[in-house]
Amino acid sequence: MLLSPYDGMLPDSGLLAGPAGYAPGQRALLDVIAGGEAQSYNTRFNGNGPSATFDSYDDHPRQLVPIPWMRGYKSDAAGRYQFISTTWDKLKNQLGLTDFTPPNQDAAAWQNAQNAFSARYPGQDLSAALAARQYGPVASALGSEWASIQRDPQSFINRLQAGST
Repeated sequence: MLLSPYDGMLPDSGLLAGPAGYAPGQRALLDVIAGGEAQSYNTRFNGNGPSATFDSYDDHPRQLVPIPWMRGYKSDAAGRYQFISTTWDKLKNQLGLTDFTPPNQDAAAWQNAQNAFSARYPGQDLSAALAARQYGPVASALGSEWASIQRDPQSFINRLQAGST
């Protein structure tokens, strides 16, 4: 049984809650990241086969699953942006979040993107890079945080260009 009105919403459902005022480029970025990572806000990594889901947004589900193509490694990635629990805990503390609800996943994903961009390009602003359509540097910075971007940065750039028009 799913315990939230957010369950089952797909990344392209139009739901982008969280802090008001996401600019179009920011919203496009979150949608593109999610499009490469998860089917919905209640998706978790499942190893082989289709993704699994979780039933509560009280906290990150923290269910470690073996990664079949990486012998000896496990992942507990979950949510629309496939946060691993250690990343989630860092962002949760940074932002003062209390649960793993969709608005908080959105806020944490945006913060994670900003953190990664600032680390790679000190003094540069992610929102400004998006507004200027500088998608190459954005992909370069965010690939360290999201596997789908690292695997295929050009596809990420193409999807971001299409989503920002």
